[in-house]
Amino acid sequence: MSPASDAFSGFRSRLSSPRTNIHQLDTTVCTDDVSPLTPVQTWNDMIRKNATTSDLYMIRKSKRSYERVAIAERVAATKIFFETYYDDTKFEALVTCKMAIKKAQSPRSLRRLKAEQALYLTGIPAEQQRAWLEHMSAEESCHLRHVRLLKARRAIEGESVSAAGYETVRVLGKGSFGTVSLVRDHQNHSTRSPPHSKQHRQPVYAMKVIKKAEMLRSCQEAHLRAERDFLVSCIGANSRWVVPLVASFQDPNNLYLVMDFQIGGDFLHLLEGIAKGVLCEDDAKWYLAEMVLCIEETHKYKWIHRDVKPDNFLISSSGHLKISDFGLAFDGHWAHTQRYYNEHRLSLMDKLGVRIRGDQQDREAAGQQLTKSRSMPTIAGPPDAVVSVTSESVRRTPRLHHRKVARSIVGTSQYMAPEVINGRLYDGRCDWWSIGIMLYECLYGRTPFYREDREATKLAIVHFPETLDFPDDGQPTTPAARDLIQGLLTHRRQRLSAEHYKFNDFKYDASGRAMVCIPNEDKLACDYAGRAVHPNDATAIKRHPFFRGIDWNNHHRMPAPFVPEVRHGESTRYFESEEQILNDCSSLAESIKPDVVLDDKTKERLEMKQQRKRPRDRLLRDLDFAGTVMAERTKSAFWGYTWKRPTTWAYSDQLRTMFDVGLE
Repeated sequence: MSPASDAFSGFRSRLSSPRTNIHQLDTTVCTDDVSPLTPVQTWNDMIRKNATTSDLYMIRKSKRSYERVAIAERVAATKIFFETYYDDTKFEALVTCKMAIKKAQSPRSLRRLKAEQALYLTGIPAEQQRAWLEHMSAEESCHLRHVRLLKARRAIEGESVSAAGYETVRVLGKGSFGTVSLVRDHQNHSTRSPPHSKQHRQPVYAMKVIKKAEMLRSCQEAHLRAERDFLVSCIGANSRWVVPLVASFQDPNNLYLVMDFQIGGDFLHLLEGIAKGVLCEDDAKWYLAEMVLCIEETHKYKWIHRDVKPDNFLISSSGHLKISDFGLAFDGHWAHTQRYYNEHRLSLMDKLGVRIRGDQQDREAAGQQLTKSRSMPTIAGPPDAVVSVTSESVRRTPRLHHRKVARSIVGTSQYMAPEVINGRLYDGRCDWWSIGIMLYECLYGRTPFYREDREATKLAIVHFPETLDFPDDGQPTTPAARDLIQGLLTHRRQRLSAEHYKFNDFKYDASGRAMVCIPNEDKLACDYAGRAVHPNDATAIKRHPFFRGIDWNNHHRMPAPFVPEVRHGESTRYFESEEQILNDCSSLAESIKPDVVLDDKTKERLEMKQQRKRPRDRLLRDLDFAGTVMAERTKSAFWGYTWKRPTTWAYSDQLRTMFDVGLE
C-alpha cells in the first residue's frame, strides 16, 4: 500500500472514531463507504483535530475536488442562463442598426400603446381615458415591483407559496411530479380598483408544484423549461385554447406554475363520471371539434404536445375545453433538449480535471470495458485507453440548429402512436393519432387497443391493422365516424394531415422528377427539409364529413353540451375530494390483494410509488459528488424561471384582450 493510500485509510478510520462529531455539517465529504448525502464533518473541525500532515493533504485534495464540482455547476448554470436569455427574441432589448445600438420598445411601452389604441376605439370621454391610463401605470409599477421581489427574495421552505402572494385552499390532484392545489391570491398588489368598476372577490388559481430533485434525477430539466417557455409564449399570443399561465417561480425544493383554474375539472371526469363512459355522436362531435382546435393552436405555435389524452383537456366555466400539461411538449429548440445541459456540465468537469465515475453499476461497466479493451488487439493508441468525456469528444449542439423531428419515446401507452412506440423519428402527426383514440373512446367507452398489460397494449398498437375493430354492441355509429377513426388510426403516411408532411417522408431524387423515401438517419441532418410540425395540418381533418355543420371560426361561441353548475368560483364539485386524493396514493399498495388484476394506470402508479428510479444523469449517480451536484442544481439549474403575468386592470372584454398579454 502506498503512503498516500495508507494516510487516507488513517483519515477514514478517524472519521469513525468516537471523537468525531458527525452531526456538524458545513461541507460534505464523501468516501467510498459513506453515502453521498451523509454528513461527515466540517473541514475546519477536521483540520483542528489530530490530523497528520498526510491526512491534511488528502483532506485538502478532496476538498478541492468538491469545490471544482461546485464551481463547474455554477459556471454551467450561468452560461446556460445567458445563452438562453439572449437567444430568446421575446427578451431581446437591444437591436443593431447602422453600427449603433438602439434601445427597442419595452414590453411596458407596447402594452401602453395597445391600451391607448383600445381606449381610442371605445370612444369613451377623454377624462375617463386618462383615468384608465393612470390606473394602468400604477398597476404596471406594482406588477414590476412584485416580479423583482419574486426574483430577489430567498424563499424559505414551506413559506414560498405565501411569500409569492398565494394561499393554499385545497389539493386538487397528486402525481409523480408533485401536486396540483387550488390557491387564492391573498395579496392585492393593485393600488386601487379600476375606475367605474365594482370590487371583486379574490381570484383563485390552480398551482402545480413540481419537485426539483425528482425532475433532475429523471433528466426532465429541459422539459420543465420547455413547458414554462411554451406557456409564456401563449400568453403573448393571447391564446384561446390553452390554459393560461399566471405566474412561475421557485424555491430551493420546488418549482411552481400558477394557472387559471378551470372549474369544470378534466374531460376524463366528464366522460367516465357524468356521461357514464359513452357520449352520443353529436356530443362527441362537438367535443372532438374543440380538441382539434386545441391541437391546431398548439401546432400553430410550432409545438407537438405528445401527451394528448382526456386528462389533459380541462373544462372551463362556460363548458369549453382548454388543453394543458405541456411537460412532454416538443418544439426542436436546442435549449429544450437535455443534451444541451449535459454537454455544458460534462465539458466543464473535464476542463477542471474532475473524474466522474458514476455509481457502482457504472464502475463495474467501466471495469468490464477496460478488461475488454486490454484483451483486444491494439490498432492505435495505448492498450489500456479508456473512453472518457472530453471537451473535444463532446459535440456541442449548434446554437442555430433546431431539431426538425422528435425521437423520444414519451406519452401514455394507450394513446401513443405506433411510430413513437417503435422508436422512430416522428412529427406532429402523432397528436392526431391520439385524437383518433379519443374519438373511439367517446363512442365505444374504451380505448381500441386496451390490454391488461402495458406491453401487450403497445404490441396491439404496433399491429393496429389486425387489432383495430369496431364492436357491434353498444350505440350505433355513422359511417362518417368510423371513416374518421380509420383515417386517424392508420400509417402516418396515409393519416389525415399527412399531405402537409410530404417532405418529412419523401424528397426529390437527383433528376428532380421522382420522389424517393428519406432514410431515417438522414432526418437528423441540418439540411433536412422536413418540419417537426405544420401550423395548418388540421385542414384535412376539419374538412372531413364527420364535422359537417361545425362552424370552426365561431365554435368558441357555441353553447356547450355540458356547463358546470357551481355556486361560487372556488367550488371543487367536479374534482375528487381532498381526503380521497391524499389517501389514495399512500394506501394503494396496502389495499391491493395479490390475486387482484390491476389496470395499466394502477400498475403505473404502483411502480412509480414502490420503485425509486436510478438517476439518468451520471453526475447525479456518482458516489462521491452526487450530493454536491444535487445541492448546486436545486439552487441554480432553473435561473430565469420566474415570471408573472401583468395584472389585468381592464374589465371589459376588449380591454382584457389588449392587456392580458404577458411580457413579449
